[in-house]
Amino acid sequence: MKIEIEHVSKKIKDALVLDDVCMTLESGNIYGFQGVNGSGKTMLMRAVSGLMYPTSG
Repeated sequence: MKIEIEHVSKKIKDALVLDDVCMTLESGNIYGFQGVNGSGKTMLMRAVSGLMYPTSG
């Protein structure tokens, strides 16, 4: 199984939180998300898990 994320964007009010994110996560690998506070890590995980709907993608 693999997870494909294609052109995911999320806008909240006037702020673009995710901007055209694309990636493929292959089965059998371990992935980590690293970034500064407010960079969209949690928002991306919410979009992938279905807890939040992206604006596009």
